[in-house]
Amino acid sequence: MYSHIRIRNKQQIDNIGNTAMDWVINNLEYFDLQHNISNSFRWHLKTYVELVFLSNYLIRTSLWKHDSRLDIIIDFIKDTWEKSNLTELIHRDPDGLAGLAILAEFAREINYQDNSLSFTLEKFRRFNYIELLKKIPFRMMDLKYSLERAGIESNLPSYKSLYNQTVAGKRASIPYMSTMDIYSGTHTIFYLTDMGNRPIEQILTTKEKLYLQKLVLQLLSVSLRQKNLDTAGELIMCCRFLDISKKNESNRLLFQTFWDLLKYSQMAEGSIPSPTYQPNNEEYSESENEYIFKHCYHSTLVIIGSITSWQLI
Repeated sequence: MYSHIRIRNKQQIDNIGNTAMDWVINNLEYFDLQHNISNSFRWHLKTYVELVFLSNYLIRTSLWKHDSRLDIIIDFIKDTWEKSNLTELIHRDPDGLAGLAILAEFAREINYQDNSLSFTLEKFRRFNYIELLKKIPFRMMDLKYSLERAGIESNLPSYKSLYNQTVAGKRASIPYMSTMDIYSGTHTIFYLTDMGNRPIEQILTTKEKLYLQKLVLQLLSVSLRQKNLDTAGELIMCCRFLDISKKNESNRLLFQTFWDLLKYSQMAEGSIPSPTYQPNNEEYSESENEYIFKHCYHSTLVIIGSITSWQLI
């Protein structure tokens, strides 16, 4: 019985992941910093950096090593980089420094040289600007992790001390947790585990790990009831990064519910709808493709990352 479900999951997951990746390839133009889909440079920078963040994770895995679609995304990121003044964007929005560090990690992963990027990050470091940025704890952890992955030193607090100040570290009551609190929890786990490459026990105690495992499963159940595939996708990644067992009967049923909901919800062209997406919405002024991109790009990227984490084990 279990073996049959596992095989069905593998086929189901592969199909969802492939169609989602095809959608990203077919909509790469909207990730371009110079596309007219939005007048906000912060929005453009956010979408572009999130694509780079996912790409960094995919590059580090073995699953996508020989997939030409990842090569297409890498080339797109480089082309966009070369025609855009990314360091200038960061100077206009210093709070996006973590994004610049994510780009620096990308450059390291593919041996791409950009002297202006290195100079800007070093300038921020020398003037201690990194430590002056006022951020909530999990965003400080975000910055610390991004700088660490880029090979840049900082005097930011330890992961453990930052964790103690986060929503997860303070053990907030689940009924009172907002969607942003859930994102805080998932990203905290991303950084503590180095996206699954670092045992969380190197930073937290076994008791704290067990608490996070229980928290993630409870939040996954909440997200599934809300049909929020964006948060559920991040929580599924956390299940893998925290070594939550697939074989436990209740866990297995919860995971199967996620994959079935995902299969049912994925749109024909491959994107994954977010909670803000409203089909047949007649109020939006942009084209249907632009509307879908704005409301579905993040959840689609998340699901590609979720499927990658799930298939690695």
